[in-house]
Amino acid sequence: MSVVRRLVPVLVLFLLAPFVAEYVLGNIPPSRLFLLPMMALLYGTGAVLIREVTRRTGRGWPTIVLLGLAYAVIEEGIATQSLFNPNYVGLHLLAYGFVPALGIAGPWTAYMLGLHTAWSISVPLLLTETMFRHRGSQPWLGRVGLVVIGVLFVLGVSLTAVFSIKLSADHFLASPAQLVAAGSVAAVLVVLAFMLFRPTAARTTQPDAARTAPSPWLVGVTTFVAGSIFHALIRFGGQYGVPAAIEVLLNVVLAVALVALILWWSRAAGWSQVHKFAAAAGGVLVYGWVGYLLINQQGLGETLGWAALVVFMVALLAGIGLGLRKDARQAVADPVDNAILSQH
Repeated sequence: MSVVRRLVPVLVLFLLAPFVAEYVLGNIPPSRLFLLPMMALLYGTGAVLIREVTRRTGRGWPTIVLLGLAYAVIEEGIATQSLFNPNYVGLHLLAYGFVPALGIAGPWTAYMLGLHTAWSISVPLLLTETMFRHRGSQPWLGRVGLVVIGVLFVLGVSLTAVFSIKLSADHFLASPAQLVAAGSVAAVLVVLAFMLFRPTAARTTQPDAARTAPSPWLVGVTTFVAGSIFHALIRFGGQYGVPAAIEVLLNVVLAVALVALILWWSRAAGWSQVHKFAAAAGGVLVYGWVGYLLINQQGLGETLGWAALVVFMVALLAGIGLGLRKDARQAVADPVDNAILSQH
């Protein structure tokens, strides 16, 4: 396999992560699509680094999720410092549920950590791995490539921090204690990601033959509904008088319950790539209504441009789905190959 072909999945994930995280979300208008490579220097390198480190150590999705949470802490606590900035992008995001002792707002912190863990890292990573499913869970980069991605990630975090400080109205800079705390939390999460979960090859857990995996449609609808509730709480909770502590509690319970449910489903007989794809597709489709609420404030032109990006995203999902359907048909003729693929 040529070097170019080996790097195609890396490039796809590198660009898909910021595309989903910022453009499909509607946070950055489509007229600024030219900024995608710059956004990829943070989102893309983070997603690729997490994927490669996880796969090179033989670990799976529990490790990816915890590393995604660590990434969220790094981005919002160190790079943009939105967790600590009371006037981030002029929106006073910390006014609701502010905790003076910690210097953060509970609802905003819970929202940002969940947002990046799910939509900035997990969803684009899962979609990319599904696109290139025939390469299984093997690493996409060698040691040199991994080092390069790591250096670019540090560069992306550094540049984002510099631009965030310079572009803020008051040149806000978090206190040394806040930055150390964010770095320490991220470091603990990284350690836990590898200490709590053994390499896949070392596990002895077998699928529960007494249970059958649910319909992929149910998996997709579940992630769509859970994701919609998650976003609705931050956007409408305060407006309708939901106490900040209750909102944080609901979001934490929702996230833990969803992760636990998917893990339970994944251990049932018949869990496949189609189910994984359905989980990611349901999640990304949440941005179909969340993104509209954001981009609609930018005017008709930007809204139409965003709609075109959403159509592209839906077409990408359809293409992946058709590929999975084709694989399923071929598996009927060759069940041995299907059994091998399902292990990835």
